[in-house]
Amino acid sequence: MPSGRPARPGRGPPSSTGARRRAPTASATGVRRRVRTSYSPLVGFRPTLGSARPIPTIGEQPVSAQSFEIRYVDVFAERPLLGNPVAVVLGAEGLDDATMQAIARWTNLSETTFVLDSAVADYRVRIFSTVGEFPFAGHPTIGTAHAVREVGLVAPGDGPAAATMECEAGLVPIVWNVDGTITATVPVSRMVGPGSGVTELGDLLGGEVSEPVLVIDTGPHWMVAAMGSAAQVMAAEPDGDRLAAMCGAAKASGLTIYGFGPEGGGAVEVRSFAPGDGVPEDPVCGSGNAAVARHLEATGALAGIGRSYTARQGRAVGRDGRVAVQVSEDGAEISIGGPALTVVSGDLRLRTGGEKSEVVD
Repeated sequence: MPSGRPARPGRGPPSSTGARRRAPTASATGVRRRVRTSYSPLVGFRPTLGSARPIPTIGEQPVSAQSFEIRYVDVFAERPLLGNPVAVVLGAEGLDDATMQAIARWTNLSETTFVLDSAVADYRVRIFSTVGEFPFAGHPTIGTAHAVREVGLVAPGDGPAAATMECEAGLVPIVWNVDGTITATVPVSRMVGPGSGVTELGDLLGGEVSEPVLVIDTGPHWMVAAMGSAAQVMAAEPDGDRLAAMCGAAKASGLTIYGFGPEGGGAVEVRSFAPGDGVPEDPVCGSGNAAVARHLEATGALAGIGRSYTARQGRAVGRDGRVAVQVSEDGAEISIGGPALTVVSGDLRLRTGGEKSEVVD
């Protein structure tokens, strides 16, 4: 039945079924309209119904848009807003290095990852901080593994599964465990050399530091030191400028400290600082925990807690997280793992035109 109300401007008359038809928009105005698209790594660009709008222009140059699926994943935590978040950009083919770096600066997280096709693994990941690219990082690896399985790109479904991730440091075995956690085997974990002196470092941290201080390569190069207790680890307040200079002198990306004690609620309390890379304190750091495991193995302290243990990290910045760490019997392999959950999902739209390129929220 007719409603008795006049049709709104820009709308055609009702059809025989009572549904209204949209009047043509381009013939009268000359304005081109397009259907917005969103990106899925499974089906590519797809139309989003009901969202046609004029194509904007910059001068005489039309503006085009790329849309990529993006997810924010909390890692090493079972509840949202804890652990360490990572932004995961899916189906990132076509993005150049400069755009990836610009997106990482824009998210302003400790790391942002970009998922790509791989010729040698199930998927490839590039990992960017706000200032540069990492060959490997722990929590981005776990968070990306969660995202690619959640969207069905790898090992669709629930339950245990395994895959291989390619990154700049090499191939990384990934396991989705029965309990829902995800485990990654660190591609590299080797000692590089000595770090700063214990007296100098103890003065910076305001506590007791044990010999030796070592620089360990787990993708990033971490300077690793054991403190007298978990309480001393929690109390440390290093000056960022002094620490950045100290790490620079040791050719390290940052400092990871650890200590034992019941205060931690786990076998080891850990904190990681990388002010030189734009991260004053990393909330829960997978590569830092792998470096701690290598330090424990190298100093013989691993025998006191076992080759499989849980580390706690993040309480100092309100992001209480847990990292499951395992060192193989021969000491050759170190694995890190934990839970992950998606907190935000949506589309990242990049608008380009003329000389401009920008992120559109």
